[in-house]
Amino acid sequence: AVDGGGGGGGGGQGGGGQRLADKLVDLLRRRGSRHLLRLKRTLAMLDSIHDLLVSGRHASPRELFYTHVALFERQRRSDDVIKTLCGLLEVPRHHLRLAGTAKGLIRGHCRLLEPQSQGA
Repeated sequence: AVDGGGGGGGGGQGGGGQRLADKLVDLLRRRGSRHLLRLKRTLAMLDSIHDLLVSGRHASPRELFYTHVALFERQRRSDDVIKTLCGLLEVPRHHLRLAGTAKGLIRGHCRLLEPQSQGA
């Protein structure tokens, strides 16, 4: 059996991490196929976000959707998982290195270089 509790109150753990763990334990206990799919989606998104945090990269929610397009039929579903994770972890989306992007010609890190003046 999976034990979501633990004697002693958890010490210095933040409330967000414990609530996330409790939610995952609850989903495992239900064992319905719909709930397992939700858990699979949540864990896949957590894994991608962890990779972003470790590597220092940023990504758009759309990029994460396409990374796991087999799990999410629509981007709306992946967006919902991201919103849920932000709520459970009590952090805004940008703290998870997720940034919305406008449609345009350039994506990623850009460096603008000005020409050096000669003799001034």
